[in-house]
Amino acid sequence: MGPTTLLHEAWLRLGQRDLQFATQAELTSYAARAMRGIVIDHIRARMTGKRGNGQDALPYETAAELRTMPDREVVALDDALDALARQDAALSELVELRFFAGLTLAEIGALRRVSERTAQRDWEKARVFLYDFIRS
Repeated sequence: MGPTTLLHEAWLRLGQRDLQFATQAELTSYAARAMRGIVIDHIRARMTGKRGNGQDALPYETAAELRTMPDREVVALDDALDALARQDAALSELVELRFFAGLTLAEIGALRRVSERTAQRDWEKARVFLYDFIRS
């Protein structure tokens, strides 16, 4: 499943609810969270032997890193993002926007109304937290 298919599935999930978003940032953040859920659900199902017993004819291509990561590491990333959200929801949202929605740090900065440099610093903080969490 390519990025277009992932985006369409996320759009379908958005359409199943009567959601109202006050800003573009809220919509984008919600869509990134939906895409994260779709990717993680797919990988967890694949890991349990469903959908072709591990055969993946339609791989997700949401980010270059995601394509090269083993399934267990993607699931570990999901767990780490949940832990990060409990500590700092804004950093968790930034990772979802960058990793699952594929936004650049400049785009994230604009959505969050901060400088690109601030988004870069937040990205680095989030990466350190995620790395430490996954490696522990």
